[in-house]
Amino acid sequence: MRYILGLFMLLAVCSGPALGAEPEPLGTVKGRIEAPGMANYRGIAALWEAREGIVPDPRKYVIIPAAVNPLGPDGRFSIKARPGDYFVGAVLRKTPGPTMGPPRPGDLVFMSPDAAGKALQVKVALGATIDVGTHGAAWTYAGLEAWGGPRIEGRIIDTEGLPVAGLLVFAFGDSNMSEHPLAVSERSDAEGRFQVRLPRSTTVYLRVRPNYGQGSPMQGGYTGVFGGQVPKPLVVPAAEALSGVNIEVMEIPPLGERRKQGLRGPRTLKESNTK
Repeated sequence: MRYILGLFMLLAVCSGPALGAEPEPLGTVKGRIEAPGMANYRGIAALWEAREGIVPDPRKYVIIPAAVNPLGPDGRFSIKARPGDYFVGAVLRKTPGPTMGPPRPGDLVFMSPDAAGKALQVKVALGATIDVGTHGAAWTYAGLEAWGGPRIEGRIIDTEGLPVAGLLVFAFGDSNMSEHPLAVSERSDAEGRFQVRLPRSTTVYLRVRPNYGQGSPMQGGYTGVFGGQVPKPLVVPAAEALSGVNIEVMEIPPLGERRKQGLRGPRTLKESNTK
């Protein structure tokens, strides 16, 4: 019984905001990207909240969009968002892999920032549509650049202490981890190593998930929180790395498999160590 309660507490912590909330009033941003010789566009367009002048730039850090939509086959996009100030950007996939997510080396980046380093910003109003027009200026993403700003470094390990590759670490500003994440890491490497870069020094809470999204991990997969069932805050310095932050994750079977197993599995998600 203790394991069952602990598992559902973990699911609650990792699942994000509750379902069934009233939908927010929205506005629309539409436009088009254009690339020479492109017959069928594949990629995403996105909006990022304009927070304290922080411009989304995947060469420095990865900020999760407030709203995102796939590009149409002709490069057109339409994104709905709540009223507010946003940066607009788009990624044209020139590489294999998932459509959603940050750019991969070789993909083209449009608008935020554009080829000249400027960012496109809009104000979304309730029920209104903003047309940002057609944008053809793009630059090729080559990966993260050297970064001396605030960041968290560590490893993701399983309950046996072994490294887990291919997972994302999300940084939240609230202990419930229900608000929009401040930033996200690239996927952990073969040694389980990760780095979360932050646009500013702040206190964060970390959650590990296999993919983007705030839904409940009922489909199964690895999940974990730094601090275990009680999320532990991390104060990130302004211009240095907070290193040695290890997060232990547990593998939750898909819902159908859990029913077959009678919820048997790892007993707890232990608190990780930090230097």
